[in-house]
Amino acid sequence: MAVRSVKARYEHGVLRPLEPVDLAEGATVSITIAPSEWEAQWRTLIERLRERTVSLPSEEIEAEITKASEEARAGRTGPR
Repeated sequence: MAVRSVKARYEHGVLRPLEPVDLAEGATVSITIAPSEWEAQWRTLIERLRERTVSLPSEEIEAEITKASEEARAGRTGPR
């Protein structure tokens, strides 16, 4: 089975998929909990990043992501 995202509703202590899933009875899966509002914000952020970086070389984008990741791991926040 391919990896995919499925919306679900939490009811009475159980997560219920809102669409059919192709799983064998008793199958174990990994679940990432992300409220729908967060998903919309994430998609907006990604779209804005695409718009702002369309003219930049991929190497420059990767370098900036690497720097930001290293700074986050070191506990630094805010503008450089």
